[in-house]
Parts: sequence; C-alpha cells; structure tokens
Amino acid sequence: MEKGLDITIRGGSEWWISFHYLYLSKTYLDLGDPQNSRSFIEEALKLSQKNSEKHFEGASWTWLGRILGKTDPSQSDKAESMFQEMGMDYWLAKTQEVMRRL
Repeated sequence: MEKGLDITIRGGSEWWISFHYLYLSKTYLDLGDPQNSRSFIEEALKLSQKNSEKHFEGASWTWLGRILGKTDPSQSDKAESMFQEMGMDYWLAKTQEVMRRL
C-alpha cells in the first residue's frame, strides 16, 4: 500500500489516492498502531471529500468509527451519531444487531 501511495503521489494524480490512505489505515490498525491508523483515515476522509469519491468517503467514515470504538470505547456514541447524521441507518441497524448477538 505504501508503494502504491508513493506511485500515485509521484504520478501527480489524486484520483483514488484516498483508497491508499484508507487501506493503510486498515493495515496499521491490524498491526496494532491506532495512532497511525487514525492519521491515515483522516487523510483518506479529507481527500475523498475533496475529490467527490463518495464510496471512499463512506468507507472512511465507517473505518473512523471502528478506530474510535476500538481505541476509546467512550467514543462509540460519537461514531454512532456520525452514522445518524449521514443517514446511514442501514449500517447502524446492522451494527446494533451484531452487538445484541455478542
């Protein structure tokens, strides 16, 4: 992912650059580095909004919620309210359903 990001940056195009930041965020969280994970997801979110990449923006918001919930459980309410503000009721309902089963 880092190599792909480097190639994209050197190529001068911002098209799909948020993809690289999104997946670097996922990688760093899996590696146990929530600080870098959050930094990358915030960049993915910013770039996806700037470049009107709604699919990556939605994925970035979802991933940010996961990071917040995983690193600071007190942030779960904030992540839930973000879903409500964006009208993402489907995913919110799915999350609540899964949580009830745990």
